[in-house]
Formats: sequence, C-alpha cells, structure tokens
Amino acid sequence: MLKLAGNQMDYEAVTSLHAQSCPPQDGARQILNAGLDGKTLILPFTRSLAMHMLGAVVAILAIVAADCLFQYRQWFERHQMSLRELKEEYRQTEGDPTVKGKLRQLRQTRMRMMAAVPKASVVITNPTHFAVALKYEHGMKRRSAAPRAST
Repeated sequence: MLKLAGNQMDYEAVTSLHAQSCPPQDGARQILNAGLDGKTLILPFTRSLAMHMLGAVVAILAIVAADCLFQYRQWFERHQMSLRELKEEYRQTEGDPTVKGKLRQLRQTRMRMMAAVPKASVVITNPTHFAVALKYEHGMKRRSAAPRAST
C-alpha cells in the first residue's frame, strides 16, 4: 500500500505497483525498469551475455582454424609437382637416357683405343687436337704388310 510522505512515495510500494501494472519484460528493459533492485539482475545478465560472446568467439576461432588448414592444403597441392614434371626434372638433372647411352658407348670405344696404345709401335701426336697410334707386326703376309692404325 502506498504511503505518502509529502511528495515522495515509498520505493517498495512503487516497485510492487510497477510489477503489477507492467507485464514481464526481457533483458535490458527489465534491468532498466527494475530501479535499485536491478543490481541483483545485472550480474546474471552480464554472466549470460559473456557466455554467449565467449561461445561466438570460440565458434569463429574454430571456423578460422578450419579455413587456415584448408588454405594451406590448397597451397600445398598447387605447388606439388605432377608425375610428368618429376620425369622432366629428372631428365634435366640426370640427362636424357638416349644421350647417356651414346656417351657411354663413346667412352667404351675410347677405353678400347687407350688400352691399345701401349701395344702400338709408333704414336704420332698433334699437341692440340689428336694422336694416332700405329702398330707394326713383323712377318705378316704380303697382302696386309702395311701397318694398321688404331684410332
């Protein structure tokens, strides 16, 4: 019941009258309309708001982490070499197999020639370009009496 003391009314009477005349309201309006009694409502409301914000931040961080992993995987796959590129790089670093085979064959023939040099009778050299090793065999038949050249 209302007690009038001059022009001031009793606070408890006003809040009870307000609660009877106004329907229940949500969140911030309820806190604003609660007056001094709102101090007890601020803490649960703030706690609830903080938990909602924390949940939103955690959700955003999860989305950011997933996006970072997805972007890294895409970047890695873009920079990965295909099988054709791997074969081409191997040929560039190790050499083409056909060229390598021809070089090996040339080396083998040179090794055979160099192995025949110590058996030669005469070696004629040009200091800048080439050398010729000649082998003379005494007592050969008349048809092949000329010396043979090993090149």
